[in-house]
Amino acid sequence: MMTELLLITLSLGILYFGAEYLVEGASKLAMGLGMSPLLVGLTVVAMGTSAPEFVVSLAAAQGGSPDIAIGNVVGSNIVNFTFILGLAAVIKPVRLDRNIIYRDMPVMIVFGLLAWGACWTGSEIVAWEGGVLLATFLAYTAWSVVASRREARSLEKARLEAGGEAREEVEIEWMKNIGAIVVGLTSLIFGADLMVQNAITLARTAGISEYLIGVTIVAVGTSLPELATSVVAALRGESDISVGNVVGSNTANVGVILGIVALIAPIPVLAPQIVSLDWPFVAAITIVALVVLGPSRMIGRPAGVALMAAYVVYVVLTARGG
Repeated sequence: MMTELLLITLSLGILYFGAEYLVEGASKLAMGLGMSPLLVGLTVVAMGTSAPEFVVSLAAAQGGSPDIAIGNVVGSNIVNFTFILGLAAVIKPVRLDRNIIYRDMPVMIVFGLLAWGACWTGSEIVAWEGGVLLATFLAYTAWSVVASRREARSLEKARLEAGGEAREEVEIEWMKNIGAIVVGLTSLIFGADLMVQNAITLARTAGISEYLIGVTIVAVGTSLPELATSVVAALRGESDISVGNVVGSNTANVGVILGIVALIAPIPVLAPQIVSLDWPFVAAITIVALVVLGPSRMIGRPAGVALMAAYVVYVVLTARGG
């Protein structure tokens, strides 16, 4: 048991180290390319931190465990939006960019509804449905990049017309920033795997059921990169990366992970809870958060506590259902 505890402690250090490198590299790269930190959070950071979910879901689907493939995605989305975003806000209140409110969170909700519909209307998610999810995600990403660059140019033009001085071009240290992102992502994935494996060993030793391990340790474990990245970004005052990481990861989990896995092989929908509880919970909590938090464009500490409490409620409902 002492070995597992030491390795878990080590994994926490690796996660923090990886998140620091990832956030710093991503924010500097965004500045150099004239991209907003929000866009980088929604794309580069989100896709990178979703790597564990992709590996787990693909292996589960190919290994004959479709419930894990789908459950990992929906469980990770719930963890990301409730526990992780809530914890980041408790540490330091999170500011919401207007694009998150009016563009990205609504798109995230649409992707959740598409996944719910795919699970609801048939006994499996088939190739054409996976193709639609993936194509929609790619179109959304392209639209986000174009819109972000156009908005940045408009803001700079307005600033110059108001008498502001031209911004000095920022020299991009390509190798250094990309290297920091790669080192950060690699450390996050390695640290997450190290923690999950040792936490599962401890949980089994303590007599915790496999089902409860799945909805807590595995779901949180594959989201540890998002957790570490969002918390470190919040501490550094990079709210756009913190929120963009969560929203982008949730969108990528559905569009990329379910999309690609379904294209490789149909994903059977076996557990009724996926349709009756999991996806409805995702839709409800994100819609409520958008309506309640949207006008203020801020997630304060009380809202952060409420989001974390929502995750506890979900775990209780899932454990009772299992």
